[in-house]
Amino acid sequence: MGTEVKTHFKVDKSKCIKCGKCRNVCSGMVIEYDKEGYPYMKEFERFGYQ
Repeated sequence: MGTEVKTHFKVDKSKCIKCGKCRNVCSGMVIEYDKEGYPYMKEFERFGYQ
């Protein structure tokens, strides 16, 4: 307990082709898409972590 978990997901929009592969392989299912179709990591709480 008390362990800080940092997860970061940042998209390089110049390289992203909006194919959805990142979302398909995300085991936490926390990737959503913005209005332009680019993926982002939504906020989540799992097993007591935020």
